[in-house]
Amino acid sequence: VPTANDHDTVRHEAMHVAQHCAAQREGRQYGIRPILRGADLNEFVTSVLTDRQIVSIKSAYPREKWLTELEAFAAAQHYTAAQMESIVRTWCSR
Repeated sequence: VPTANDHDTVRHEAMHVAQHCAAQREGRQYGIRPILRGADLNEFVTSVLTDRQIVSIKSAYPREKWLTELEAFAAAQHYTAAQMESIVRTWCSR
């Protein structure tokens, strides 16, 4: 039986799919990039995640993955499955 944590993980990974599509739109075949940038990303992450969560994420991932992971963790916590579906469709539809 799926748990709340399982659903959170799927939303997190769905954000990585959207991040990959965002990178492809910039012409990069591989890799991911945050959907939000600069102050918008910072405001979103800090409004959703606690300082403790941010420190934990930064300690678990190398610096080059911080922005994409922070966005994905915040998205998983903030958005519903339906909202995540819309984000993936927006970024990944051609």
